[in-house]
Amino acid sequence: MNDVYLSSINIEDFRTFGEFSVELPAAPGLLLLTGTNGLGKSSFFDAIEWALTGNIRRFTPYVSRQGNTVIPDRDYLTRNGADPDSHAVTLQFSEGESIRRSASQKPSAAEVAALLARPGRGQITDLGTHLAMTHFLGQAERQRFTSRESDDQWAALKGPSGVDRLELIRTRLRGRSTTIAFNNRVKAEQARIADIEKEIADWQGWQARLERLRTAVRAGGGLSEGDVLSGARVIEAEIVSIAGLKPAGISGETASQLLARLAGLLDTGTKQVSERVARLTGASALIERYQLQAGLAREDSPNLLGARQQLDDARKATADAQARVTNSNGAVTAQSEVLTSAGAEIGRLEAARADLVGQDELTTMIEAARAELNAHTTALDEQRRLLSEADGIISAHAAAAAEEARLQSIAAQTRADLDMSSRLAELIAYARDRQAELSEAVSAAAEVKGNYDAAVDRRQRLSVSIGEQRAELAEAERHASAITAAVAAIASHIHEDDETCPVCQANYPAGELKLLANEAARSGNARVAEITGRVEDLAVQIAVVTQRIDEISPTLARPTSLEPDASRARQAASDLAAALRQSLKADDRDDLASLAVSRDTAAQSQLADARGRVVAQLPTALAAEQRRATATTEIVQLTNRATAATTRLNRLVAEGRDGRERIAARGIPTPTVDEIGKLLATRRGELEAARKRLGELEGDAAAALAALKPLELQLVARETELANAESAQNNAVQATQELTRQWITLGLAGTPNRATLEAAQSAAEKAATDLALLGNALKGLSSLTQDLLLEEEMATVLAQMLAAGGDDGVNDPDAYLKTLQSRLQPARVALKLSQDAQDAINKYTVTLGERAEEYNREVLQPLNERILEFNAAMLSTPGASVQFKANKRVDRTDFEMQLEYDDQIENSLLSGRKVPPQVVLSEGQLAANGFSILCAASTAYRWSRWRALLLDDPLQHNDIIHTAAFVDVMRNLVELEGYQLIMSSHDRAESDFIARKFDAAGLACTRVLLTAPAETGVVYDPPSFNVAAGRALSARTGAASATSA
Repeated sequence: MNDVYLSSINIEDFRTFGEFSVELPAAPGLLLLTGTNGLGKSSFFDAIEWALTGNIRRFTPYVSRQGNTVIPDRDYLTRNGADPDSHAVTLQFSEGESIRRSASQKPSAAEVAALLARPGRGQITDLGTHLAMTHFLGQAERQRFTSRESDDQWAALKGPSGVDRLELIRTRLRGRSTTIAFNNRVKAEQARIADIEKEIADWQGWQARLERLRTAVRAGGGLSEGDVLSGARVIEAEIVSIAGLKPAGISGETASQLLARLAGLLDTGTKQVSERVARLTGASALIERYQLQAGLAREDSPNLLGARQQLDDARKATADAQARVTNSNGAVTAQSEVLTSAGAEIGRLEAARADLVGQDELTTMIEAARAELNAHTTALDEQRRLLSEADGIISAHAAAAAEEARLQSIAAQTRADLDMSSRLAELIAYARDRQAELSEAVSAAAEVKGNYDAAVDRRQRLSVSIGEQRAELAEAERHASAITAAVAAIASHIHEDDETCPVCQANYPAGELKLLANEAARSGNARVAEITGRVEDLAVQIAVVTQRIDEISPTLARPTSLEPDASRARQAASDLAAALRQSLKADDRDDLASLAVSRDTAAQSQLADARGRVVAQLPTALAAEQRRATATTEIVQLTNRATAATTRLNRLVAEGRDGRERIAARGIPTPTVDEIGKLLATRRGELEAARKRLGELEGDAAAALAALKPLELQLVARETELANAESAQNNAVQATQELTRQWITLGLAGTPNRATLEAAQSAAEKAATDLALLGNALKGLSSLTQDLLLEEEMATVLAQMLAAGGDDGVNDPDAYLKTLQSRLQPARVALKLSQDAQDAINKYTVTLGERAEEYNREVLQPLNERILEFNAAMLSTPGASVQFKANKRVDRTDFEMQLEYDDQIENSLLSGRKVPPQVVLSEGQLAANGFSILCAASTAYRWSRWRALLLDDPLQHNDIIHTAAFVDVMRNLVELEGYQLIMSSHDRAESDFIARKFDAAGLACTRVLLTAPAETGVVYDPPSFNVAAGRALSARTGAASATSA
């Protein structure tokens, strides 16, 4: 496939543009758009970007949030004053392809990519990113490549450079998700091993701890739990009484729980008493402040009384001065009315003279306006007749279209009924299958019901038996423990050589008495072992019966679980059948499937006939719409002209009538111009005398007002002094109330006074001493409860073992320990397999480091070299250039920009500093490098058939780029590389210079000049073409004519 070129651009109601169209030579060349800032140069490039990609990158942060549109296109793309969503852009290319985008026409990214991309390129997932990297240079700072985040730069670069597929494969092999999955698997298996090892360690610790506790209990002694509880409750009552706390009212507490709670209760009481002592200590200052504020809060304060008297005196003096000012102002007002009356009389006489002069002129103008109105009325009637004829044709076509829409709605409903009929057949079959499955489950449950009831009954009897045996075992253990303890106590007093029994005083040979005592201590364990065996046998039988019940239970429960599905299937089929019957308006005897097919066939046939009628009437309707539009426009224009003529005629007639009425209303009998002149001279003399008298009265009023001002200022000062005095008294009252409230908050009665405070401090210090004594008593009681704590600790250990290993683990701890140890080895084997798999992938991805170097060498290095070449060609002071580097990691790519200096010595000294170019280069240098990056990427990564650069005023804010060098580079791109350039400029002289350079090189150049904004869109001069551009357009027109011939 050959390269393609843009041949025309049409913009409709897009931002500042109304109707804009320009044809281009479909060949290498330049389109140069010129206009001052604000006319729409950037909007022109936005239109092309929107037509190609469906969005505008510079607006994306403002019109969308997290991928969701928050501002619709019509609010910022549709031209102000145009119909909503009327904006559209059409791009025509050299091979006849066109791209049109509007609110209703939205070409897919795949269609646009298929037109622009070279064959064999593969799928382009983000066309906008490709174009932004190699085609578009925006004017905004955020549109520059150097101003983007590093992740966005990498995303923009990897697509046009052709490494996006390699990046995708690398990410999937060693991406973050794969690594996390392996790590999670290894962590889970390690956690499983750690859990098993912890369970083993905990179990062994519980065994050792339980043995130590039992040994300690057998050797100890102390108070009973009842004694401890009794003493603790006495202490609790005293703590509650002294500290003023509420009784807890807790029942069923053990001795240790009660002692622990009392310790916390004692801490709370001690803390509250200490806080009260501290608060009372600070109350002395409160008493002093109260005594001070109480004196200031009195109503008969001397300051307050003096301020009130001074205010009364100031008010009286001010009232007298205001009366004098009022009298003076009244005299001035009366004289002003005399002056106004004289002026009004003069105005009346002058207006009468003017009306007499203008009556003759109005008569001629009224006749001319009537003739113009008659001509407009005749033309308007003719256009209305033409409009009525066109409306009749359009109405007929609209009726046919409405009938088509009605039949289309009916056809859609019949097609939906047909689909519903198919779903109904599927639902009926599904309901039959569920009912058959339910029947089988009911039969199976009935067969095993007897066995289930027998097993449940046997388990109940075995549970009763094992409960009785366990009670007997507990009694046997208690009895054996008592005998063993008694015999052990006696045996501890018998030595190896004793011959007399200390209990019965019988005599035995030396050594035999000791042997008999030890044998008696062991004799109680035989009965315990026998009962323990019976309990274990019953437990085994219960486990077997329970297992049998668990095996039968799913069969019994299956009908219950299947019944809802079967019921829902039947109900769904019934509901769908009722809905279809209601939609078809059929009764129970009709065949719904046949009826749906027949109605759908009839509806589709009627719809096809209606569509044929609409198509047949379409040409006539389109012509009528054209005539109607023309007639409507003429009617509007003629109506406006007639309205203007009518308005002008009415205005002239009204002016004549008003003039005559004004002359008659002034009461001047048969006036003439000379008589009115004499009256004007007399009235003007009277006016001058009135003005002189008014000046004298105004002087008197000004003097009275000047005397009033100081008195008003004195009154304001006296009012302020009284307000301050009253405010101070109110503040003192509020302060005494607040200090009294704080006093009551401390738990003290009345108003702040020293005697009440000293009594409260004495009571608080006594309470602190009593609580300290109760704390000592509580510590002494706690030291005598060690045996009770050991018993509770043994119960806690047994509960932990029961929770971890169940009854079997508590009854046989060693067997449960072996069970835990047997689970450890399989878990270690599973961990080994996971780690081996992860190591294999890690070894495979080691080669990615070599691929990173290869990418820098084969992809980035040519781009970096091309950037240096463009900078050297265009920049007036190259200095430093931006270079790219991609650092590959096993799970990501870190993309960064670096600086390379032209001076080799400077480059060697500064290259070691890791400083981003954004903090070294100026905005102008960054903009220049951004332009060089665009040119380098466009020429290095030739992914597109459309070799083009779209440059929005590239030299506006940049004095780094040499203009002549810039134009030479652009000419070389057009002439040598076959580029189509689309560029804008705000400077008319700059545009002339660029156009002359292209003319001199014999390269095509098309110029468009934007002149001024307007309500219907920006105004522009028609496109102008140089010789080369005109020749290319003529050749294309001739080829098109030959093809059509």
